[in-house]
Order: sequence, then structure tokens, then C-alpha cells
Amino acid sequence: MKARLKARAGLLVLVMSSLVGCVSTNSFVDPTHGRATYDDITRRAEPYRWRIVVEFQRNGAHLPEVDSELMGNVERVVLASGIAIPSPEGSSGQIKVVVNNIADVWSAGAKGFGTGLTFGLVGSTLSDYYEMEAELSMNGKIIRRSGYRHAIHTTVGNAKGPQGVEPMSLSAAFSKALEQMMLNSLKDLQQSGELSSALPSWLDPFR
Repeated sequence: MKARLKARAGLLVLVMSSLVGCVSTNSFVDPTHGRATYDDITRRAEPYRWRIVVEFQRNGAHLPEVDSELMGNVERVVLASGIAIPSPEGSSGQIKVVVNNIADVWSAGAKGFGTGLTFGLVGSTLSDYYEMEAELSMNGKIIRRSGYRHAIHTTVGNAKGPQGVEPMSLSAAFSKALEQMMLNSLKDLQQSGELSSALPSWLDPFR
């Protein structure tokens, strides 16, 4: 469990749990990055069948121990969107999702250590930033989308979070941030017409 939290959140929870077990933490999904919702995506009468491949990175270096959690979240969003059904065979194509956690682990450790020494009386706010890119391969065509960004802000000890934003666990915040980035990318693919153009017209009733 500690290894997964370390991989997700820039050492924040790991540092704090090792110093002061009773110090509280709350995570907040940055409200400025969410744009698309499930209502913005047109469900297909016959969803595609996509093979899903994922890779989680920390500052560009692959962290395979987080891939399974990332996979579960990507599969959930794809299925709920109604565009495609996750399928190991990938008869319609493949989508690869890469999420890069841009984290300053030294800053996170220093702030967490200072909060621990004060037993939470002096709180800290730490931020993790994420970038996502998606590569869709269908019918011999490759469609790439990148530049999707998000952030999670976590308060430790006696610190206030962003006003009007719901506090949640780190795991829930990670799932929500990933969901919003995935919905943004799926909406962009669908509205641009590239999902339809990746298949011959006689295979795609939406073209």
C-alpha cells in the first residue's frame, strides 16, 4: 500500500505516515481542468472493441507498480462512455494511455517533514501534476492526442483546501482526475470526427 501511495503522490502520504500517524490528509481535484462529462459523449449503438494498454510514469520514468490501478480506471471510463468495450482481442483497435506524474519529490519530502515535526499544527499543501496522452490505432490509422493536464492538491495537518472543492481520499482524487482527462480526450476524438474516419464508412453507422 505504501509503495502505491508513494508512486501516486510524490512521497506525501508515505512521509507523513512514517512521521506522525495521526496527522490528517485531504486531497482535492483541481477544479480548473475538468471540462467534458459523460453527457458530452455520444454513446454508440454498437460500441467499438478496444484493446487497452496503459503506462504510468513519474517524471517520465515508467512505474509499472501503478499500471494496474491506471488500467482499472481507464477501462471504467471507456466502458461508461459508451464508445467502446475493453477487449483483450481488440477487434476494432487499440488505445494506449500514458499518464506522467510530474512531481517534485524533494519538495514534498521537506514540507512533509516540517509538518511532522509540528505534529500537524503547521499544515502544508502539496500539489501533484499530471499529463496524459492517448494513442488510438484503428484500421491501420494512428490518432494521437496529448496535452491533457490535471492536478491534485493535498493538505496535511492544519491546512485548508481550495474553497468549494470536495475533499476526498488520494485514491478517489486520482480516479477523478484521470476520469476527467480521459473524458476530455474521448470528447475531442469524437467531435473531431477522427473516431469515424478511422474505420471504413460501411463499418461505421455514425459516419
